Amino acid sequence: MKRVLMTMVLALVTSYSVFAQGIVHYKQNPQHGEKILGIVSDDVKDTEYDDKYPAKRTEENLYQILLKEARRQYPEHPDLSIRNFTSSVKFDYGIYYTDRNGRNYYWHSYTYTMSGKAVYVTNSTTQAAEDLSIAIDKASKNIRSGSRFAIDKVEVSGAIDKDELTDQIVDVLLEKGFKVVAKEYLERLYKEQRDQQSGIYNESTTVQENNFSAVGYFVNVRYTSTSCRVQVVNVSTGEYEGNATVNF
Repeated sequence: MKRVLMTMVLALVTSYSVFAQGIVHYKQNPQHGEKILGIVSDDVKDTEYDDKYPAKRTEENLYQILLKEARRQYPEHPDLSIRNFTSSVKFDYGIYYTDRNGRNYYWHSYTYTMSGKAVYVTNSTTQAAEDLSIAIDKASKNIRSGSRFAIDKVEVSGAIDKDELTDQIVDVLLEKGFKVVAKEYLERLYKEQRDQQSGIYNESTTVQENNFSAVGYFVNVRYTSTSCRVQVVNVSTGEYEGNATVNF
């Protein structure tokens, strides 16, 4: 009995795996980094002298027809694609007739209807900024506007440039009403503080006790091909004030 059940389970898993692998790209949902332009639909009518129904158009052929229509509607995006593609066929009418030689024919007409979402791939820089904005919103929801941030750690993987992402973090924080202190400034303060403790320092640039506390929060960002994680750390207490992950 166990062997039979195991065989059935394996058969189901295998069939599901084959089915999942067989889903073509235009039937999938829009992917991360793809923006939806709109819903596109089209139809095509066919008539044939045949005894077979439905007609001989393939799904790939119908997809190409819809893709052509999408490009006509959105000429500014010649590299667009289709997602969530669906198609159906409707029988319109059929007529039997006999020619002068006594041969029987069937003339039938039908309509194919196609629909899908026209999408285009966004600029990776623009997409990263949107992901950061969402994650920072979630991580900083309990932090008052005007608070000071300093970027502590930035980790990236994939095609995103680390320096470019760091610049975007600064832009997003400023847009949300926060103040951003350069980490290089904090490092200079730290060095000056150590010099003070050793007795070697310039009195005109003495580090005050509240210089570091003026920076309220550190922000850590980890950006990968599948997620964007933002952590906000209270500088005074070392506690996490916010932790948010946006999965793609």
